[in-house]
Amino acid sequence: MRVRKGIRRGFMLLFWGYFLKINLFAVLSGRLYGWYFTVDVLHCIGIALLILIGVFALSQKIRMPFWILLSLLSFFAFFIDPSFKAADWSALPQPIANLFTLDYGSVFTPVPWVGYTLFGGLMGYVLHVRPKLAFTHLFPLALLVTGYLVSHYSSMALIKLHQLSGWENFKSLAYNNGLFWRLGHVFIVQGIFMWGIARLRVVPRIWTKVGSETLTIYCVHYVLLFGTWFGLGIAGFWARSLSPWVCALGAASFVAAFVVLIAYIEPIREWLYRTLPPGPATAGGLRGWWCCGRSPAGCMRGSG
Repeated sequence: MRVRKGIRRGFMLLFWGYFLKINLFAVLSGRLYGWYFTVDVLHCIGIALLILIGVFALSQKIRMPFWILLSLLSFFAFFIDPSFKAADWSALPQPIANLFTLDYGSVFTPVPWVGYTLFGGLMGYVLHVRPKLAFTHLFPLALLVTGYLVSHYSSMALIKLHQLSGWENFKSLAYNNGLFWRLGHVFIVQGIFMWGIARLRVVPRIWTKVGSETLTIYCVHYVLLFGTWFGLGIAGFWARSLSPWVCALGAASFVAAFVVLIAYIEPIREWLYRTLPPGPATAGGLRGWWCCGRSPAGCMRGSG
């Protein structure tokens, strides 16, 4: 059941990744643009989720521990990035090429960005096996130390790997080490949050509620900010034209508005579900915009 749900959610994320990019008026008039098929965050997360399920199935088949296989694949997604950037993907149809290169407008590509999701899956697996680790001092401290070491010493390690193996990818990553630098900072932030939340006696309900509605937040923010569906978005009015202070105030207001939205999401969903016409079962209709692929009961509850 969980595997089927994961596969369904992976394809749902891919669907929303593409559906959020279209302009409804252009599609209704028969016009299709190349940027409809560019790849973004949701595509990478959806593909990574499907890969996670595939890795689990493979680990069962070849009798290799899941965490070892996942660790190897996580590093591999980073290590092959220079090869993907140097390759010529022009022979592929553009919608397919968008999965491998940024040349046609994609913002993110599965390689290397699925690596972060796979590392997250590895951490989730560790906490699933040993859930009490999240409430200790040792595990957050280990994340902080690991993050510091990865951020500050990964370039040195990559140079050593290049000297030992002669593989130029290690050298390329060492001299342009944004991937591991970010990964180290992710570990540091996770360690801080994990330690802080474990020390709280009561976690505010709105925190967990916002965390469970990230897909809804992303979908709404994407349409409002970039105006993809209706051609009217915030970025179209003030893109790269505001002062830093105005940007900071606008970002804070944007975040606050979404916190309020999520606080009242259940009555909003209930009203919309009863008011709007149904759409396809794949969540493509107007109901699906708010339900994000959930069943009617799940939509009304606001749970996935």
